[in-house]
Amino acid sequence: MPDISSIDVEYCRQISMAQSPTETLLTIWGAKGNKVTQLYNLLGRIGMVRSMSVLRDRVDPKYHHWEKECQQRNQNMQFDRSCCVAHGLSKSQVCNCILYSNAGINFKKM
Repeated sequence: MPDISSIDVEYCRQISMAQSPTETLLTIWGAKGNKVTQLYNLLGRIGMVRSMSVLRDRVDPKYHHWEKECQQRNQNMQFDRSCCVAHGLSKSQVCNCILYSNAGINFKKM
């Protein structure tokens, strides 16, 4: 399935005054042959559990485990973030700390 291109995103920006850019983007995405299950999976990959819950009834129950896995991953990231802040890292350093810790790399403040 074709993904959203930069042309599609630019089109959404241009019409944002007249229509909802999100609705337009989802319409374009659906017109490219993507399904609700693919959107549910994508939302899980980017950690949007609440958005996944909105689509839950439209997705086969065999995929509901993605939501639980995403929720667990988000909880782990919250722990990682609080751990990083406790070590005196700035907000900009926290993101790197989380990325490194999720990759199994020990991040140290520079």
